Amino acid sequence: MCQQRTDPFVWDNKEYVFLHADDVYSLFDPDGYGLVPSEPDTSCYKGFIVHFKLKKSQLYLSKLEVYCEDGNYPLINKVKAHKELFDSFYVYRNLNLPLKYTGNIVIGTELKERYRGRTFTGLHSYEKTYDLHFVNGVLGNYVDSSDKYFGF
Repeated sequence: MCQQRTDPFVWDNKEYVFLHADDVYSLFDPDGYGLVPSEPDTSCYKGFIVHFKLKKSQLYLSKLEVYCEDGNYPLINKVKAHKELFDSFYVYRNLNLPLKYTGNIVIGTELKERYRGRTFTGLHSYEKTYDLHFVNGVLGNYVDSSDKYFGF
């Protein structure tokens, strides 16, 4: 078992790691796009990696990497999935799919040294975290929550 691949989240041209959503399935549910992901290897048990981007306060699904054992990769937002060279994933690039999520999302950056190489990390594993609040996919407000999450 190895460290799980993370979901990137780009905000103000800086890359963070998506850590939490109040209702992750209303944020992104592969089933809703006709996908049935399965694990390609031990680095991604959920079978997909979601790339989020916040552009002018609107939340987007910008890229999706997914592995489906059944080989079914339907068009998403008129974008076709392409097989990655040297990887099990198929990739939907430049999706620019606006998401209508309402709720909180937590993102983080600067993984603490003591958590490097661990299989699973959590909110407490990052030096900097931000709580973002969305209404219909639009960022309403955010707070620096770096002092809020502690490990055990």
